[in-house]
Order: sequence, then structure tokens, then C-alpha cells
Amino acid sequence: KFDNGQWLALGNADHYSLSQERLEVVKFLQENGPQRPVDISTALGRPATSIRQFLYKLTRDGVLVNRNGVYSIDTRNNANTDNT
Repeated sequence: KFDNGQWLALGNADHYSLSQERLEVVKFLQENGPQRPVDISTALGRPATSIRQFLYKLTRDGVLVNRNGVYSIDTRNNANTDNT
């Protein structure tokens, strides 16, 4: 962000580039551990189809891993678990 003639860092670029909805899924998994899509959908009060799309994109982008239908944060990429 450019402010008063200076560039300011807004936080982790990976998280900043995520949509608010995708970030909500990531945060939920960080706080609650591995989950199935139906459990995420129920907990967040969002349609299952939307959650599955978010999970697909987050997995494709290397933020999450899918192990037999259970999604979790991909800990091989430390940037994905950094909240700063």
C-alpha cells in the first residue's frame, strides 16, 4: 500500500491475495485441524458446492492438501501457515 510517499507491507502476500471467503476456509482449518468438506460447509454456513470450489482452488494453489477427502493446511509451505 502506498501511503504518505512510502510503500507499506500489508502482511503475508499469500494470505493477502486470497479472497475473503478462501481466507475464511484457511483460517477455519488452521483453528480446527483437518476437516471434510461437509464439516467445513456446516461450520461456516456456506453452500457445500462453494466450499468444494474453494478447497479445489486452495489445493491447486498449494495452500491445502487433500488426503482421502480430508483437507488440511499444507505444512510443507510455511508461508501458508503464517498469520503475520
